[in-house]
Amino acid sequence: MKNVWQTLKTETKDNPSFFFVLIFLVTIPLSLAVSNICLALFIISSFLSRNKEKTNKSRSLIFPALLFLIMCLSYFWSIDKDMTLKAIPKESTLILIPLGFFLMKPFSEGQKQKLLAFFSYAMVGYALYYLFKALIRYIISNDCNVFFYHGEYDLDSGLVPKTLNAIHVSVFAGVGYFYFLKTEFIYFNINDLKIFYFLIL
Repeated sequence: MKNVWQTLKTETKDNPSFFFVLIFLVTIPLSLAVSNICLALFIISSFLSRNKEKTNKSRSLIFPALLFLIMCLSYFWSIDKDMTLKAIPKESTLILIPLGFFLMKPFSEGQKQKLLAFFSYAMVGYALYYLFKALIRYIISNDCNVFFYHGEYDLDSGLVPKTLNAIHVSVFAGVGYFYFLKTEFIYFNINDLKIFYFLIL
């Protein structure tokens, strides 16, 4: 734990946005209100610590913003303009997140790997929490559905709440899975990895 805290202090000192990006990443599987607050903190930290000479000039940041622009333009050919107008603000993260990364100092490769590691361990924490929760609920209800998918908004009967969506959570968990897979098998040759993937499939 001491090493984790020391790493956070060191990387945040080098790049003030490191801590806020990390907090935003690990709160993505939580409620929308929590992740939105963390996103706002990330944007504010990027703006306050911006350096005109060290902005992130990655071209990949343009594509989410272009997608948001296309969504905005879709209003003009939408068959339900009122619904489209209400939906567009919900996709504003497509322009806010690239804006935050554009303003901040770019991460080094080492910092990217550390962010990925922290995120992956956070996903392990989420997985253990929901599995433990499901086990308790199974003991009480004797219902196997508590180990699978998600329930409904008015009936939380699945592994994760409906508001999180099991598909979204599985994608986040998959990122962590492949991080650990890469770390665990980094010394294996490519044939060993092919055999491993074949056994999983």
